[in-house]
Amino acid sequence: MKFKIAAVLTFSVALSGGAYANDLSNGPEGNVVIQSREVDGLTEFVSGAGRPIELEIKIKLPREAGPDSRVPAFVILHGGGGTDDAREETLADFLQENGVAGVVVDTFGSRGIRGRDFYDMWSRAFVADQSADAIAALEALQTHPSIDPSRIFVVGASMGAWTAMVLHSTGTQGFAGYVGLYGPCTWAAPVAASDTPILLLQGGSDSSISVNQCSSYIDAIKSAGGSAELVVYPNAAHTFIHKGLPSGTLEGFDLTGGNCEWSISADGTVTGNRSGNRATTDRAFINDIFQACAKKGGLTYNYDREAQQDAFQRILNMAKK
Repeated sequence: MKFKIAAVLTFSVALSGGAYANDLSNGPEGNVVIQSREVDGLTEFVSGAGRPIELEIKIKLPREAGPDSRVPAFVILHGGGGTDDAREETLADFLQENGVAGVVVDTFGSRGIRGRDFYDMWSRAFVADQSADAIAALEALQTHPSIDPSRIFVVGASMGAWTAMVLHSTGTQGFAGYVGLYGPCTWAAPVAASDTPILLLQGGSDSSISVNQCSSYIDAIKSAGGSAELVVYPNAAHTFIHKGLPSGTLEGFDLTGGNCEWSISADGTVTGNRSGNRATTDRAFINDIFQACAKKGGLTYNYDREAQQDAFQRILNMAKK
């Protein structure tokens, strides 16, 4: 995998600033509505454009959290099928029980998106919207009196991991660390090398993800001066943190074949390294995924208890350092 380092982007215009400011200084817990942006593609995300939208988040604070005992927090991003209590909520509960705030961000639910048609769902909200939502949650949590604003991290699973990689590789300011769980390592161009750590946790038996591609991705970040780590669980497949999920196969697609990777330019334009297509909107990018790259096939999945426990502990360790 070749990384093309583009111009460093500070993302000052992409942050919400005064236009979409969220004040959580009253210290809320549970279900909270903040304001985010609805954007069409990473170009709008980068430029700071978009339309205001109400975003639903769920804040789970540890018992000891308070103004005199501020705790770290993880912004938790869901995968391409939406939120699930057995995944995002389970991780949030684990973090809460161990002294870290878990904050679940519902990108799809906030936009009324339901169903199992990935093309339709992703055409309505994709990594650009999820990136905007992650930034909105970050900025809101920085005003929360029980959360340490310098120790807010982001973790995503599958599509959410893809988004975490976008936030990391574009040099988005504010997050203290990034974690991706079983996400495709198909971003070929970090815009800005960062010392902020990124951790990828992958299943060695995941038919939709190339571990070799992830290894190359991590090596390239290190070569560019970044801090990165890859952990592979040999027997784990996709969704291995989904508590209680049996092993099986469902109709899906994979991104393991050929030169299935995309570059992000400084203005947010996504270019397919296989197709050469340039995408500035979500639909154009998704069309490139489905038409030029992704292969239909069985998607292997399972719940791997040992992998889940180790992954959760590594996520916790990042926040506790």
